[in-house]
Amino acid sequence: MIRVAFHQSLDALYHEEMLKALDQAMLDSPSAKSLVIDLGGVDFIDSRAVGGLIRARKQMAARGGELFLSEARPAVKDIITLLRLDKVLPEWKGESPA
Repeated sequence: MIRVAFHQSLDALYHEEMLKALDQAMLDSPSAKSLVIDLGGVDFIDSRAVGGLIRARKQMAARGGELFLSEARPAVKDIITLLRLDKVLPEWKGESPA
């Protein structure tokens, strides 16, 4: 399992860094089948960042894996639900990633 945690707003200013962090995590663990993105430190996420999460989901699916969100705050969950992506970006139901 791959775990990536973010601790700031995921918006246009941080978009490229977010993508690099996700890409690097997947490169570092090529055989991992789960990518868990910890959003506990994220107060805001914009549509561009959500697009980046969809991109990472597609990359994981291409290698037979899945992407999950963990610890998303209510405001972040609301945005994902508003965009009707809560089924595409499911919440992690496993043990708390260490």
